[in-house]
Amino acid sequence: LSALDAGARATRPPPRARDDSGIQIRNDESTRCGLCTNRCARSFVEVSGADGGAPIAHVVGHACSEGATALGDRPSRVARRKRAATLNLLAEEARLFFHPRHAGQRLSGRSASRLRIGVPRVLSMYRAAPLFRAYLGALGVTDVVFSPVTSDALWRAGASHGANDPCFPVKVVLAHVHRLLEDHDAGRRLDAIFVPHFTHAVTPVRHCVDTASCPVIAAAPSLVRASLGEELARRGIRFLDPMVTVTEPQLLRRQMFDAFGELLDASETESRHAVKAGVAACQWVDDRLAEGARAILERLDREPGHGAVLVIGRPYHSDPGLNHHVGEELQALGFPVLTVRSIPRDDDWLARLLAPELGAGAIADVYDVRDLAPEVANSGVAERLFAARVAARHGRLGVVELSSFKCGQDSPAYGPVRDLLDRAGTPLCTLHDLDETRPVASLRLRLRTFAHAMAERGSGPWT
Repeated sequence: LSALDAGARATRPPPRARDDSGIQIRNDESTRCGLCTNRCARSFVEVSGADGGAPIAHVVGHACSEGATALGDRPSRVARRKRAATLNLLAEEARLFFHPRHAGQRLSGRSASRLRIGVPRVLSMYRAAPLFRAYLGALGVTDVVFSPVTSDALWRAGASHGANDPCFPVKVVLAHVHRLLEDHDAGRRLDAIFVPHFTHAVTPVRHCVDTASCPVIAAAPSLVRASLGEELARRGIRFLDPMVTVTEPQLLRRQMFDAFGELLDASETESRHAVKAGVAACQWVDDRLAEGARAILERLDREPGHGAVLVIGRPYHSDPGLNHHVGEELQALGFPVLTVRSIPRDDDWLARLLAPELGAGAIADVYDVRDLAPEVANSGVAERLFAARVAARHGRLGVVELSSFKCGQDSPAYGPVRDLLDRAGTPLCTLHDLDETRPVASLRLRLRTFAHAMAERGSGPWT
């Protein structure tokens, strides 16, 4: 092998100078990756920038994502400037769900509680963290500790607790609870850990058979109890895993009181008012996201030639450790990013946008998706179809569709979404089967190709 490699080096043509096409390619010993003992061969490709601008650099031929990072920091500076010039509502959504303001104010007559409750930053928390945090804050619990966002280090530290093999977003729940236990052992004590069975979700979509959560996600707290129940008991940490049905207000009030009434010495009336505060906190998040989306959409109306990207995924794909920082990558390409939740729930605007379907009688109202999937029972699928229709009719939105590996709930929606967007000529980038591996180089290549398709359709970047 060494001889073959030496021969290949001896016969390799010299590096090419930049030719009339504006492309320069280097492939020699200086371009080999030195980040590990494999020393993979790579090619450095530089393409002249438009109108004499700075060249765009690419690395090809590397065997892992780390090998794509050895071109220096010039592209990084450009990317930072582009991110600063565009709005990323995917990252903003993840931030707003866990905003400190949700701690709220205590109800009149309630004293501060000394309880410290840990909450893993996973799954349904990317729908309902404001509800739970405001509820606890209203009843005097100000010390609510969320685990950090998902990272490779967090996952690897707690990956050994698995009792079965579900999708990565569910597997990582155990790693988040493990992190909370590590903090407890380090002296930051916890009195309880809260992981609710989130059975249903509130969505704007109507006329569905149901808006149920994925059964694997709804059962995730049982996985925690089976895998870490003894560890929690040994530390004296109470495990709170109530059923939570946010689609039925009266049942939700009963469930929250049953879960926390005795623990917090709260009356049923106090618990009911705390739930009301939690619902208001969720609405605050929705309002902020809609404001950001309106700003993006209004600018698209004012400035022809530019586009934006709608990221369609599950709520937990707001976690940068699960979406592989796709929002930041799109920002670096010059595109603002919208999410499913940020789509304005403006009936008049949606009616104008979806006038063809309404006029043909294909849908009963703007939140109807039965023509795309007559018997939708899963909340995430319903939202996915609704968002895809909005993008298809808008004309200036591209779509990046996210789905995690082994997601049997999402797979029935792939066909309807693809067909809908294909008929409309809407650029689509499908990032399915996401898991813990982050293939940076291939991800960026796919997104650059997607960005080129956007520009070819008259929806180019903003920067």
